[in-house]
Amino acid sequence: MRRLLTGHAVTFNRRHRRVGHLFQNRYHSILCEEEAYLLPLVRYIHLNPLKAGMVANLDALDHYTWNGHAVLLGNAKLAGQQADEVLGYFGKSERSAQRNYRQFLADGIEDRQAESEPALGKRDLLRLFEIEKENCSEGERVLGSPSFAEGILPDESERQTSGLSLQELTQRVSQEFSVTIDELRSRSRLGLLTDARALICHLAISYLNVTGAEVASHLGLDRSSVTRAARRGKGLVERRQDWRKSLLAT
Repeated sequence: MRRLLTGHAVTFNRRHRRVGHLFQNRYHSILCEEEAYLLPLVRYIHLNPLKAGMVANLDALDHYTWNGHAVLLGNAKLAGQQADEVLGYFGKSERSAQRNYRQFLADGIEDRQAESEPALGKRDLLRLFEIEKENCSEGERVLGSPSFAEGILPDESERQTSGLSLQELTQRVSQEFSVTIDELRSRSRLGLLTDARALICHLAISYLNVTGAEVASHLGLDRSSVTRAARRGKGLVERRQDWRKSLLAT
């Protein structure tokens, strides 16, 4: 992402004969607690063009091409946007989900007009960009409740760097649970496989310094599934501390 933004900034400056920064800061990703923070954050971002006066009303926003709102409604396409994942919070069928999602945004407009505090308040937005460093690993951002952050990030006293690779950890876990790598990467929700994936997610993120995105790509999961699995994996390790020692031994 950094290379993409840098290349775009250089090309833009040359085309418009300008110098200096085009973007204020480097791109960073945020680990966000679902529902309580994710959905208000989606609404906050997608209503920004309306708040800024770039579109006149919600009907115009429905066809605005410079954020993901139109994609969620099926009025535009944007490669890489996980529309189905967001719509899944609003309904089982695509049509009902789109209708409920749009109403969710309309309710947000009414809240602003009434000058009531949105579900995602100013304090939360401040935490989004100025999150306390002691709760985050380097380069990581977390938006959620304290219990959510504690369930994802290990205590500093527990942090360590293992010489294992993600592939080696996966192999060890597969042997521990007597399952194959292909089974781990399958969509099966068999309890044994769910526990094995959870262990990989937690140990890789907490002790191998592997990012959640890398684990997701490795196991064929989406980012939110890795988050949930890591929390489950931490609970498993707390009950079976010998796993951490045996699976991370070098």
